Amino acid sequence: MYANAPFWFAGLLVLALLGFWPSYFSPKASSATFAQHFHAVAMLIWVLLLIVQPWLIKARKRNLHRMVGRSSIIVAALVVVSALYVVYDNLAKLPQPYPPLGLSFFWLGLASAVYYGAFYSLAIINRRDMQLHARYMASTALVFIVPGLGRLLSQLGQATGLEWLDFEVALWISVLVGVVMVFHDVRGGRVKKPWILATVAWTGVILGFYVLPTFKWFSTIADWYLALG
Repeated sequence: MYANAPFWFAGLLVLALLGFWPSYFSPKASSATFAQHFHAVAMLIWVLLLIVQPWLIKARKRNLHRMVGRSSIIVAALVVVSALYVVYDNLAKLPQPYPPLGLSFFWLGLASAVYYGAFYSLAIINRRDMQLHARYMASTALVFIVPGLGRLLSQLGQATGLEWLDFEVALWISVLVGVVMVFHDVRGGRVKKPWILATVAWTGVILGFYVLPTFKWFSTIADWYLALG
């Protein structure tokens, strides 16, 4: 599975293009804000890095892999900053009082940025251990599955009338991907910790998506975040 990592991550890119085609990439799409453009560019560059880096290892171009890896620090910082910016941009568009679903997506945006930053940091900290480094870096992909797949499933649900096909299904598919990777590593006697941590952490993100908007204090946090601008 890891030998084919460039192809899996290329699939992630295709998923993002398909999911965001109607609302962003299509010539008929409505105009996007600067925050959305900023975030889209940062995320696309990161997914391209996920494709290129394992290919460089497979091609035995380790020096080039390290050089590109150093530049990833800048890209990762841009992903986090752009994610926090687009969270603010989306929050500012919500009516008052905040709708529960709006608060759910506010949490999802914040938590996704923290999740991504944490697992990228773990990948860098463990960069001398190839097995840990590769798995922590790959686990950042769980964040990128949801936006494209969620929109694609919603589009399919509307087209087919299957109401259960919606954005929230994509949240749990990310968990399923994590579980599959855990079992893959367990079966192969490989390092298990990164994907276990990733799956548990993403499950926590999903629970927050459903639970946190029910608390009044979470609206106060949203107000505070909005006041930062």
